[in-house]
Amino acid sequence: MRRIALALIGLFPTAVAATPSLAEAVALQRAGRADDALAAFRQAAEAGSPEAQYHLAQSLLNGSLGRTDPDEAEYWYGRVRESGLCPSTIPPPEEAR
Repeated sequence: MRRIALALIGLFPTAVAATPSLAEAVALQRAGRADDALAAFRQAAEAGSPEAQYHLAQSLLNGSLGRTDPDEAEYWYGRVRESGLCPSTIPPPEEAR
């Protein structure tokens, strides 16, 4: 049993490191790597980051990352609403760190 617990603990940091942060997604966006930025925002959003969910929804609505999808944008806006996060407290991508 102890070996299993230690094995699981050893796996956890790998799983966390594999999910890009909001800051990484924004850095990719600033670097003009729209496809990579969209993928990073999506991964962070799927991992549960309300801020990433909001930025992903915004970019899918306005096409700032080269793709528009109003239906998917509405899905992510819904996830932000469910989280209870107030969008007015989220800085725009150019101010996110």
